Amino acid sequence: MQKRFSGQEFYIGLDSAVAIGHPAAIATALILVPITIILALIVPGNNVLPFGDLATIPFMIAMVAPISKGNVFRSVIIGAIVIGVGLLIATNVAPLHTQAAIDAAFQFPEGASKISSICDGANPLTWVLLQIMKIFR
Repeated sequence: MQKRFSGQEFYIGLDSAVAIGHPAAIATALILVPITIILALIVPGNNVLPFGDLATIPFMIAMVAPISKGNVFRSVIIGAIVIGVGLLIATNVAPLHTQAAIDAAFQFPEGASKISSICDGANPLTWVLLQIMKIFR
C-alpha cells in the first residue's frame, strides 16, 4: 500500500481476537467469570443467567486492557460495569431473541421461557438502535 499510495496513512481494522492475546485481557476475563455470575444474581432487574456466554467474556472486554494500559484492577472494574449493564440490556432484548429462536424452530430446554445472550444480546449500540426503531413502528 505504501508503494502505490506513498505519503498516505492507512489504518487496518482487526478483530478483537488480536487484543485477547494480551496477558491483562486474559487475566481480566478469568477474574470476571465468577464476578459475572455474582452480578447475574444481584443486579436488580436482571433475568439473564449466563453460562454458555461465560466463554465469550474475553471478546466482550478485549479492548478494555489496552484502554486501561494493561492495569488488571482497572480492567476488572470497567469489565464489571460493562457486564452489569450488559446483563440489563440482554434482559431487555430477551423477548426479541426468544421470538427469533421460536421463528427458527429452536427446541427450548424444558422449563425455559425466554433466551438471551450477554455476548450478542448485550451490545449497547444494538440496543440503542432497537430503541430508535421502536419509535418508528
